[in-house]
Amino acid sequence: MEGFPDYETVEYHVIYGALIDAARHQGTVTYQNLATLVGLPTVGSHMANRLGYLLGAISANEINQGRPMLSAVAVNAQGRVSDGFFVLARQLKLLSETATRDEEMRFLSEHRNASYEVWKQTFYQPKKSK
Repeated sequence: MEGFPDYETVEYHVIYGALIDAARHQGTVTYQNLATLVGLPTVGSHMANRLGYLLGAISANEINQGRPMLSAVAVNAQGRVSDGFFVLARQLKLLSETATRDEEMRFLSEHRNASYEVWKQTFYQPKKSK
């Protein structure tokens, strides 16, 4: 994927799996929990930069696949997404450059709820023999 050379790394897939799990359970996952999963410090600029990069790569890939920004389920300890979520949404031309805070919150809610919907699918399970 252009612009994100790490999309095939183990870190990417571990974070991606955790985001899917949160969405399947219609919840959220904290940046600190994600950092712990991939061995990053739970605070500081290194954690923020690396997680921001990975979350951006995942969301860009999701948009390219016709799905919502899955990083909408990743939050800080206070339950809020970082401003980087909205920066990426603007870079991807999904959110207006002049969007108000209310419009940002509506956008976040739409992408979080759409992620819940996409990932709640039940997958085929064969019937048990009697």
